[in-house]
Amino acid sequence: MNALETKTINYLIERWNENFTGTSALDISEKLDISHKNILKVLRKMYKENHIRFIETQLTSIKIDEEGKTILSKNIDTLIATPTRKILTDNFIKNNKDFGVFTNRLHKGDSQITYYFFKYDVLNKYLQYKDRYELINDSFGGYINLKNEYYLQEENNNINTFSLIKFGKYKTDNNEWGIGVIAKDLDISIAEQYYWASYEIKEPKFNKEDITWDKYIKQNYLGDWEILQKELIQELKQTLQKINLKIGKKLFIQVENPNLFIPVINTVASYRDANEELYKLIGEDNIEEITLKNLLITKNFSEKDFYNANSRKSKGKWNLITLLFKHVEISFEPFERVKASRIEKTHKITKETLPQKYYPEEFELNINGIIKNIKALTEVI
Repeated sequence: MNALETKTINYLIERWNENFTGTSALDISEKLDISHKNILKVLRKMYKENHIRFIETQLTSIKIDEEGKTILSKNIDTLIATPTRKILTDNFIKNNKDFGVFTNRLHKGDSQITYYFFKYDVLNKYLQYKDRYELINDSFGGYINLKNEYYLQEENNNINTFSLIKFGKYKTDNNEWGIGVIAKDLDISIAEQYYWASYEIKEPKFNKEDITWDKYIKQNYLGDWEILQKELIQELKQTLQKINLKIGKKLFIQVENPNLFIPVINTVASYRDANEELYKLIGEDNIEEITLKNLLITKNFSEKDFYNANSRKSKGKWNLITLLFKHVEISFEPFERVKASRIEKTHKITKETLPQKYYPEEFELNINGIIKNIKALTEVI
């Protein structure tokens, strides 16, 4: 490389090591005091010689005049350049400095949004120090956050830690859970990086039937989680409307609940709250007793079947609708899971651990099962 190319590549390396992003030809032009037109020629030559990579783009040039006013030029066709991985790796080896396992990879050319994958057990550490960390764990991912009140204590503000690590979840081909984290979030203290590295899975094998990771990517990068919720809740509403329409009278009195939600936080409490709202639509308080009894009569049940044989007390609406589903050989299990969840007593926890169930996923199984089985009932009545 000639002198100008050497200055250019050194500046590109310097900028990459500062923020792990490319540098525009406009910035290089200003830094090296070379016309933008000439820098573009230099960069294209360096690209042909495999010293850099670039993308073409348009940027607005911003200048400050003598009076301190901002002057915006028209969009300018330019390049965003980065050194090649070989150039960056050679420079890293030459400097011989350890920044930590994952930050080293950034210095050698990994993108900030490269995903690294880990065993799920890496999260256990952060449950042991609840005074330091907040661990949020939802159906597809979550984050670990250092609590401000802990960091601001004078004796702790030099600790080897981090501010925030976001993660997504996936299932392996042997049905074990793992997590993925982008490189940028692992640009943390060296000690913390080596802790994470001890749990790294270099070549994870994803379970082809599991869609958790896909949902995480969509939730975080495609923004369709809210749409997914609305679609599922809307489908339940339509399913309840259709069975009422088929019967000609209301079996389910209300067909929607504005407070119904699909839980995102992976906790027992959130799961129970969601089931509580779902039960308001499929539970006995929302079932029209006369319609249900008339429906049973069309299935060759008689009035005596509405009473307990021994006590002669009337059977409740829950027992009657269970009888109906059993008679037509459609599973009532999803309904029972919802009811059991809302009445289940909280057990005393002697040692906090990561949840072994993924409650948002469990709730989706419940609501999907209810939709499926009410649709099946609609077909046979």
